[in-house]
Amino acid sequence: MQETVTSISHSILTPRETINGLNLYAYCGSNPVMNIDPNGRGLFSFLDPITKPIGNFVNSAVNWVQNNAGAIIMAAVVVLAIAAVGIGIALSGGLLAPLLAPTLASTLASILIGAGIGTLLGGAYGGISAYRNGTDLVSGFVSGAITGAALGAAMPLAAFGATGFVVVIGTTFAAGMASYTVETVGNGREFNVGHMLLNGVSTAIQGTMLFSMSSLIGVAGIEGTLISRFISRAIGNQLGFVTDVSAQFFSGN
Repeated sequence: MQETVTSISHSILTPRETINGLNLYAYCGSNPVMNIDPNGRGLFSFLDPITKPIGNFVNSAVNWVQNNAGAIIMAAVVVLAIAAVGIGIALSGGLLAPLLAPTLASTLASILIGAGIGTLLGGAYGGISAYRNGTDLVSGFVSGAITGAALGAAMPLAAFGATGFVVVIGTTFAAGMASYTVETVGNGREFNVGHMLLNGVSTAIQGTMLFSMSSLIGVAGIEGTLISRFISRAIGNQLGFVTDVSAQFFSGN
């Protein structure tokens, strides 16, 4: 057996007058016959050829995620939107007919497709606006996607009558507030509760108009969602102007 501890180190570590001292074989798990520690780094140092590459890979992966968090978030939103559209198409095509009644399946399909398309259109609009205005691209994209998803689902919810109307008001109001929060925090601006509430009200008004359009003229599905998005955007721009002016008035700016 290889001698790994000299007599000098033994005299330093273990007092001569007692046998109770530091364990001279702790480095090898108290088993100097079967275990060795040639570089003094631990009992499992022999695993370094395996653990080091794994550790380096994990560190590189973490750094990559941190450096590309924005792109990952945007990609995740796009994937979820496409998944919603895909599920909606599956429902409308009768693939899940045994699980749901035809009318319910058709309505849910319209909601999912509308929300998915609204997410993509809203995200694209928000991202382009952010790029044009020189603000944070990811915040603009996510903010627009949140609003687009809520407004995209507003028209098909008309099929649920009064219950659908309540849902539209609640979801669009919440989406407006969330959209404001994301864009404000993402761009490092001062957060204002009044502005957040007014943005929620503005979005809820747009959702109400879409709901009313669907109830009055029976526009639903993908075509109705696309048409209504352009109409609501034109009206929404005017509402946005009113919201900004009102927010400045109430905040005293």
